[in-house]
Amino acid sequence: MTNKQAPPPAIPRPKVNRLFWIFQIFGWASYGVIDTYMWYDTSGRFSTKFILAGLFTYLAGFTATLILRYFFKRMNLVRISFASLIPRLLFYSVLGSLIWFGLDTIISFPLWGYDFMRQYAASFSTAMWVGMALMDILIMFSWCGAYVGFIYILEWRNEYERAEMAELLVSSSQLQMLRYQLNPHFLFNSLSSLRTLIREDAPRAELMLSKISELLRYTLANHSSEEVSVGKEFDVIQDYFD
Repeated sequence: MTNKQAPPPAIPRPKVNRLFWIFQIFGWASYGVIDTYMWYDTSGRFSTKFILAGLFTYLAGFTATLILRYFFKRMNLVRISFASLIPRLLFYSVLGSLIWFGLDTIISFPLWGYDFMRQYAASFSTAMWVGMALMDILIMFSWCGAYVGFIYILEWRNEYERAEMAELLVSSSQLQMLRYQLNPHFLFNSLSSLRTLIREDAPRAELMLSKISELLRYTLANHSSEEVSVGKEFDVIQDYFD
């Protein structure tokens, strides 16, 4: 009987999680550096407040996307149709941008104080606020798209590996079933020939019986072996024709 083994996953789960955290940390760290540079002090030097502001924005976005990941992990993304997936990505992009803005405001409040934040908010026009909101949504949509694409690639790779393993198992099972079908037929014909040969030529019948025994012993000993030497196979074929 063929020993069937469950196909191993293409990428182990711990490695998948490690890849996610590498991309998550590196991506948001890069954004934090860019955001800090955009807050560059007019004096030409980086002040502590601007560096902390960039760090807080990075931490807020990092946390917001972890919250989105929690929601995504509760959905079977690969089973959702493309037409249904896009509206969900848009919804979660808006939700993520709101969470991001809320967290950034909360953790930045002790740094800037109420008066500065009120004056800062008043200095922006409605069009500027809309533009910043759309930029945040675009960033979140890019993250959602990258995350969903990452899941799709992993699932495609796993499906490919499982399909390959299933095909190998089917081929092995078919070969084993053919062997079980051929062995009884071969044994029946050999015994019939041996019975006739015993009456006509006893020494030759004894030699034939030895050859049959060797062939059956080889079949039983090597039916599950994946590698057999060419010389051994040649000897068995020669015994078969003898």
